[in-house]
Amino acid sequence: MLRAVTIAIGLTLAAGVGANATERQPAYELMRDLQDFQDRSAFGKEQVADQIANAAIRFAETVNSEQIDWKDERDRNAVAYFLLTGGDAQGVRKAVVAATKDRAEAALLGKALEFSVADNRDAREGLEAVDPREAPAELAGALALAQARVLAKRDRARASEKLMAAQILSPGGLIEEAALRQQLFLLDSEADARRVARIVHRYLGRFANSYYAENFLQRLERLVEDMWTATDAAARREFMDAIESLPATARTRLAMRLARSSLLRGDQRGALTATEAVCKGQTEDAAVRWRCDLYREIASIYGRAETEGGADLAMSHWEGASDEDRLLRACAWVVSAYVYSSQSPKIEAVSGPKADDETQEVKKVRRRISEVDLILSSDR
Repeated sequence: MLRAVTIAIGLTLAAGVGANATERQPAYELMRDLQDFQDRSAFGKEQVADQIANAAIRFAETVNSEQIDWKDERDRNAVAYFLLTGGDAQGVRKAVVAATKDRAEAALLGKALEFSVADNRDAREGLEAVDPREAPAELAGALALAQARVLAKRDRARASEKLMAAQILSPGGLIEEAALRQQLFLLDSEADARRVARIVHRYLGRFANSYYAENFLQRLERLVEDMWTATDAAARREFMDAIESLPATARTRLAMRLARSSLLRGDQRGALTATEAVCKGQTEDAAVRWRCDLYREIASIYGRAETEGGADLAMSHWEGASDEDRLLRACAWVVSAYVYSSQSPKIEAVSGPKADDETQEVKKVRRRISEVDLILSSDR
């Protein structure tokens, strides 16, 4: 969420620390400054961590001072926004409790505080009951995003609806960036490839340089690999159509990940299908062309496994090869040797779903695949 940006600052605040009270801006203006810095982080244009930390400190100091006007709805909403987006609740709790006591118009602020400091069900359900469409405009997106956090573990469908609402209610900044990332994180191997593509297009179209973009792409790789493994051969063409529609950088990264995953499991057809998504054209990236050739050659091991026992690969492709590529080749030989043995079943036994009556030999090959997959994944 936004906690990594707004909080994670470890504030220890006391009223009156810092700038002279007479120089302080109203709380709602300070929150606009903080939001501005946060939104810049969504686009990655500047190194803003220090500005965010300083802005958060100034804001919390004002909340704890006599300068804040709790009768002003703008100030109350600014504090509620701070709490809903992960602001340091402990740093402002005492002031907010005093301000909301016996004040009916501060009910939403009170719910925001309860949400930010409590894990109890009543506090969370109290926030969940508020309709973002009826909340003040400056709070609507943050409220929907917070509600999605409440719902994520028990109702993914409703959480996804809240995230889409947050995206619509607060477009173009860190709220939308976080909402898109969380939408992706809620998906699993049964997700619709076209829906994933829509999220990716929107995210990379606006937030490709975000400080959180790499986190987004890593999750995307894992998700797409899970979807690919669960997709049968007949549906893979449609799947690849969605992959091919993505921006070039994401398309290359995902296709190479799918090719790698297929090679680990002895899926020659899947490896070649994924590789062709990147390599069928005349790509100008020499490193990508080299990897395409390499993956095609590794895939050829499986094509020869049942008749020849495999054949060695052209050594020219292994000059300067990475440990990852050499590990892929080693895994390919383990799988192909298993398939070539006269007493072994076909390759689907190790590349397909686990069977209840697997032999010890099949289990051994699967363990080898899992070990290699773990090593390659941890290297990313």
